[in-house]
Amino acid sequence: EEEGIFKLGNALFRKNWVSSPSSTQASDGLGPLFNERACQNCHLKDGRGHPPEADSGTTSMFLRLARQASTEEEKAALAARKVLNFPDPVYGSQLQDLAVPGLRGEGRMRVDYQEQKVTLPDGTVVSLRKPSYSVDDLANGPLDPHTTLSPRMTPPMIGLGLVEQIAPADILTHADPDDRNSDGISGRPN
Repeated sequence: EEEGIFKLGNALFRKNWVSSPSSTQASDGLGPLFNERACQNCHLKDGRGHPPEADSGTTSMFLRLARQASTEEEKAALAARKVLNFPDPVYGSQLQDLAVPGLRGEGRMRVDYQEQKVTLPDGTVVSLRKPSYSVDDLANGPLDPHTTLSPRMTPPMIGLGLVEQIAPADILTHADPDDRNSDGISGRPN
């Protein structure tokens, strides 16, 4: 039974969704804005994403948008830790570059790299790339001048559902924060 539940979830994760209404009601509900049509397209093979090459698609990376507090009320909410940041007033908290037919995505993330030579302690010279991020082709005007861009890599998904199946009591029975059994592992449940 558990394997069947896993397979159903995996099928949904891999499914390409379509906009509603559609003749395939089991797959509709996409949009109006989105970054990919299937979860699997960002979380590549259920794993972690990767940074894009310059001037290529950003399939497994996206931009979080946040702005500084601008009113006394927002500053108080931030100080009281009721919020962590504030979304861009037009584009929200995440740039979504794709849209259903008849609409256009919010904009395109652009990644440029500046090559930097670094000398390692043994004298070897290596080349590193320093990324810079911007947004092109914004659909609804400019970002708020106080909005910052925060690139995010899609996290790995493999095994998360399996961990959820472990009963909390089973996890707690293996807690060993001070390594009293001397196996070299300090297990601390969180």
